[in-house]
Amino acid sequence: MTTEVNEAQAFTGWSYEHTPEEAVREALDMARRRALIAGFASDECVLLFVNATRLGPGCYAGDAGLRCAR
Repeated sequence: MTTEVNEAQAFTGWSYEHTPEEAVREALDMARRRALIAGFASDECVLLFVNATRLGPGCYAGDAGLRCAR
């Protein structure tokens, strides 16, 4: 069985927060919001990556990526 994909897009998000968990959560939320605005349902998206990087004491950068297809 072959599934035809009519449209596919990637969405990214980023954040700077006080903990790595917050940074990742906010980055993923941003990517999900961007996908939603583009008209993709959450079940049409898969997680590509999620990262947290320590920038200094109490400062973390988070980034996340989604790939959505329909």
